[in-house]
Amino acid sequence: MSYPMNKPLPPGTYRWTLTMLKPGNGRWPCNGTYSIAPGDTRTGVDVLEEMRVYCARQIGIPLHSAQASDFTLHG
Repeated sequence: MSYPMNKPLPPGTYRWTLTMLKPGNGRWPCNGTYSIAPGDTRTGVDVLEEMRVYCARQIGIPLHSAQASDFTLHG
């Protein structure tokens, strides 16, 4: 199912994938699960930003240069 990125996500557990663009070293895949609790108002954009920060820290990219592409969120 597809959800608008700017609307609150329904409660549930989501699988996500994200490709980070590491300067000079190409593309790095990152993935995991993410839970939205009832009453939580996070949007797809909020989740994307949290996952961008998480992935950047995992692979050692400074946050100011961490670029994400190919983000998917599956409920």
